[in-house]
Amino acid sequence: MVLVRARAEARADDIVDVVIELLETEGYDAVQVRTVARKARTSLATMYKLFGTRDELIVTALEKWLDAHAYSELSVPEPGDSSDSPYETMVRVLRTVF
Repeated sequence: MVLVRARAEARADDIVDVVIELLETEGYDAVQVRTVARKARTSLATMYKLFGTRDELIVTALEKWLDAHAYSELSVPEPGDSSDSPYETMVRVLRTVF
């Protein structure tokens, strides 16, 4: 039973990785269930068993991507700290994120 669960989790990770790749390279519209299944080398039945819907699949992929790309080093300025203008603060945030 544990081995089956581990295989399902590994298969789900492979599928989510394909979705992340598609989102990063081709965008939201490219994430089609058949395309993902083909690239992940799995069946449509497995996809629907693991994720239920395309939306759940995309949400899972986004959660994984956000977990991997969290920016803990991004510091929030203290209230009343006027050392940076709003423009400078926004540039600092965007440089950190991107």
